[in-house]
Amino acid sequence: MRVAGDVSLFLPIEHACLAEFSSGHVRTVLFARYSFLGALSGALGALLAGTPDWINSRFGIPALTAMRGMFVIYALSGVAIAVLYLQMLAQRSVSTTQHAPLGPSRCVVTRLALLFSVDAFAGGLVVNALLTLWLITRFDLSITTAGQFFFCTGLLSAASQLEAAPLARRIGLLNTMVFTHIPASLCLIPAAFASSLPVALLMLLMRSALSQLDVPTRSAYVMAIVTPAERAAAASFTAVPRSLAAAVAPTLAGGLIGFGWLGAPFGRVRRAQDRVRPGVARCVSSRAAPWRKRMSMSMNVHRWARLVRVITILAVVSVSLDAPVAPIAIAASSNPVPTNLPLRHVADVPLSGRATRFDYESADPARHLLFIAHLGDGEVVVFDTDANRVVATIPDVAEVHGVLVVPELGRVFASATGTDEIVAIDEKTLKVVARMPGGSYPDGMAYAPEVHKLYVSDETGKTETVIDTTTTRRVATIALGGEVGNTQYDSVSHHVFVNVQTRQQLIEIDPTKDAIVARIDLPGAKGNHGLLIVPNLRLGFIACEGNDRMLVLDLQTKRVSQSFDVGADPDVLAFDSSSHTVYVAGEQGVTSIFEADAKGVRHLADGQVGPNAHVVYVDAKTHYSYFPLKSVEGRPMLRILAPQ
Repeated sequence: MRVAGDVSLFLPIEHACLAEFSSGHVRTVLFARYSFLGALSGALGALLAGTPDWINSRFGIPALTAMRGMFVIYALSGVAIAVLYLQMLAQRSVSTTQHAPLGPSRCVVTRLALLFSVDAFAGGLVVNALLTLWLITRFDLSITTAGQFFFCTGLLSAASQLEAAPLARRIGLLNTMVFTHIPASLCLIPAAFASSLPVALLMLLMRSALSQLDVPTRSAYVMAIVTPAERAAAASFTAVPRSLAAAVAPTLAGGLIGFGWLGAPFGRVRRAQDRVRPGVARCVSSRAAPWRKRMSMSMNVHRWARLVRVITILAVVSVSLDAPVAPIAIAASSNPVPTNLPLRHVADVPLSGRATRFDYESADPARHLLFIAHLGDGEVVVFDTDANRVVATIPDVAEVHGVLVVPELGRVFASATGTDEIVAIDEKTLKVVARMPGGSYPDGMAYAPEVHKLYVSDETGKTETVIDTTTTRRVATIALGGEVGNTQYDSVSHHVFVNVQTRQQLIEIDPTKDAIVARIDLPGAKGNHGLLIVPNLRLGFIACEGNDRMLVLDLQTKRVSQSFDVGADPDVLAFDSSSHTVYVAGEQGVTSIFEADAKGVRHLADGQVGPNAHVVYVDAKTHYSYFPLKSVEGRPMLRILAPQ
């Protein structure tokens, strides 16, 4: 009836019952079979973790609803177990053993309880739930695949426990506990630094094959070193604190994940371990002579357990330092999985502020920072893409539309449309360091590094504002003759391109002269607002919100070469340079995806991403795409997607 792993409030009664009907080596065999059945059941439970996904794909039932059903089944299984216990109570035989509280064994049992509690606490820092979170975050492992993997680890753990009894008979209970735990702990270290999923999984499988060999031997050892009358009390005295310690550790680790680092408290484990002194033998009374030999074996427990714990702590800390932290808050939504797109849902991470409109976003990949214009709240949200959480908000950027990171300057520029200003933000301190006058309704921006100038689209002002970033002053205003869309810089021609959406034109500007050098007509364009320049392909992508089209411009011939239908009201475009994928996000929440290379542009898919998902940024290293959403169940959300 081992219902809760090897830490449970049920264990004291179960251990005492098992020990009562066995002795010597038979007791170890019995505990091994007991642990085997528990581990096997846990493995089958892990395999069923993929059931919600199967129900969702087979019957169309939302995955969240299916997951709630799994909790109901879990609760019902507890009721079934209670019924089985009642049947055992009715059928139990009368015991001849007189139970008594701890007497001559009190000192040694107390020491063991402390050691086992430290062991459980350290092990609780890397429970399967946190390992699953790490695997999903680092290697994009799906929940179904994670369930299958932990089914395999559970089978290994179960099978290994059957080997505990023969091994203990050959080398002893204590040596079996120690010499299997050390290599199991060492396996965590290469797993933490593994650069590929197969290597990490292999190390974790090796750990599973060794880490549970101490479970039956530990139980048998406790029952062996105490008098028969003390067994129930000893089982309770060692198991209950262990259960409590194992419950505290994941809570602490989960809380620290929220702050971005898992390894902070682990040094305390070693300090707690140091308080356990090897004075077990001194606690044995001369009246307990029959048990003196067994108790003296435990004098070495401290030194071996101390070594094991240090190794485990180092391994766990290495995992925490190396692994990116997963989202600390994943919100449910009515339709989190994009339809008809080659993308999968990674997470919904709540953003700060109210459920109001977002606009452009820009990132510094080296610092793992994503800056998002929260237009409705008049602030810039700073999101850490490594820790997957909001790290700051920069206020007083009225009706912020555009945002652009310039890593070489250590600056972030934001267009405060509410005050017709351009705001300069220090990327390190995240403080506003300058405010510069813009034109009427400043919107998109581009930076020309050769001349250290910032170019800002003045949408209703029909101009392009030019700012010298070295002096943070406006140095020119270029009349464009129409309502202005987005602005982009071409690193090959070193020119700036600007959409003039009421004239169906793309304007080309020479930054060295701040002069227009070409007006490119865009046949088929209507409301050409969104703009993306891909210098290496010599292509420009133009999103037309007036007729829901995307035009492909050949930058060498300056002619439109292709035209595609896209989702309604297209706005922001993004490019994954690694996969050569173009994303077009629209106001109605539909994203269109294209493949672009030297052979041309090909349409891949259109699909719903989320409400008002008109802004997108794609990380070329992780291939994650980030969509800030105005409202998901009443709160602002950052939806993170990844390729299938």
